[in-house]
Amino acid sequence: MASIRANCRKIMCIGRNYADHITELNNTAPKQPFFFLKPASSILTPGSGPVLRPKGVSLHYEVELGLVIGKTVRDLDPNDEQAALDAIQSYVLAIDMTARNVQDEAKKKGLPWSIAKGFDTFLPISQEIAKSRIPNPHDAFLRLSVGQNERQADSTSLMLYRIPQQLAQISRVMTLEKGDIVLTGTPKGVGQVKAGDVMRASIEVGGKEIEEGRIEVEVQDREGRFPVCQDIAMFASDFKDQMFSSTQTSLDLSTCKSQRFSQTSIPSASAMAQGHNEALALVNVHKNITGSDSTESGSALADKSPADDKADLRRAKELVELHYEVKARHANGTVDEELSQARQDVRRVLRELSTV
Repeated sequence: MASIRANCRKIMCIGRNYADHITELNNTAPKQPFFFLKPASSILTPGSGPVLRPKGVSLHYEVELGLVIGKTVRDLDPNDEQAALDAIQSYVLAIDMTARNVQDEAKKKGLPWSIAKGFDTFLPISQEIAKSRIPNPHDAFLRLSVGQNERQADSTSLMLYRIPQQLAQISRVMTLEKGDIVLTGTPKGVGQVKAGDVMRASIEVGGKEIEEGRIEVEVQDREGRFPVCQDIAMFASDFKDQMFSSTQTSLDLSTCKSQRFSQTSIPSASAMAQGHNEALALVNVHKNITGSDSTESGSALADKSPADDKADLRRAKELVELHYEVKARHANGTVDEELSQARQDVRRVLRELSTV
C-alpha cells in the first residue's frame, strides 16, 4: 500500500458529479466537468493512523471511487470508453475529507480549495482493488457510515460525467501519469464528523462487498500548531459581520477585540508560530479597512520564512490594534487628518512586517 502513496504525483478530483450532492450543498450543476487537486501527502493508507481534524475545522466526509492510473494519458477521446478503462491500473475506495468551513469561505471569495482539501490524513483509502473485481466502474455501490449510522449509500451509475469524460477533460489540460489517482465524485449524504467518530466505508459489486475495498478509520483532534487558525477566521468574521455594517455608528473595542490579540493576553511560545500566517491574513484585513493596496508588502511577507514567530506576532498584534483605531476613528466621525494618521501608522507596521 505504501507504493500507492509513493507513486502518486497528483490527485485529481471532480467536483459536483452527483446531482443529489449538488442539491444538498446548494450548489449549481456545472455545464462541464471541473476539477481540483489534492496533494499526495494527504493520502492515509490502511492502518497508518487516524484522520486528524485541525483546530477550528468543520470536518466533512465524502466517499468516492478512486482510479489509479496505470500509464501516461494525454488528450483522451471522451467517446472512447475502452481507452479510458485501459488507462486504469486498479481502483481504491477513498474518503475525501474536507474542511467545509474553510472551503465555504474560499468559495465566497473565489479562491482555490487547496487548504480545505489538502491537510495531512485528508484522504483515507482502502487497499488496492484489482480491475477484475470491478468490471464496470459505473455499476458499483458506495457506502459510508459514521458509528452505527449509515450516511451515504448510492450507485456510481448516478455520476453526471462518466469516467471517459473525466479522464478526457483532465488529460486535455495536464498529463495523467502512472500512479496518479482520480477521484470520481461523491454521492449525497455528506456530513460532519468529530473527534472519536469512526467512519466505515465499503464498495459493492453485484450486491457483494469487496473485502479489500473496506475503510475503517477514527477521527481525532490534531495537536500542536495548525496551518489554519480558528482565531484568525473568527477575527475576519468579526470584521466582516460587526465592523463593516452600514448601520453601525459606534464601536465597542472591548467587545470586538479578539481574545487572542487582547492587550492582556500574549500567546504561549507554541502559539507564536502562528504570527507569520496571521500577519499575512491581516494584510488583507488592512485592504478592507483602509482601501489601500498593500500588494507589495504582502508579497514580501509571502517570500520570507516565519523564522521569528514572536516578532511577527507582536507586530501583527500591533497591526490589529491600529486597525481597530482606524475603524473607531472612522465610526466616530473623527476628522480626516486623524484618520489619515492612523492609516499611515498601519502602513508603517506593514513595512516593518515586510522586513522582519
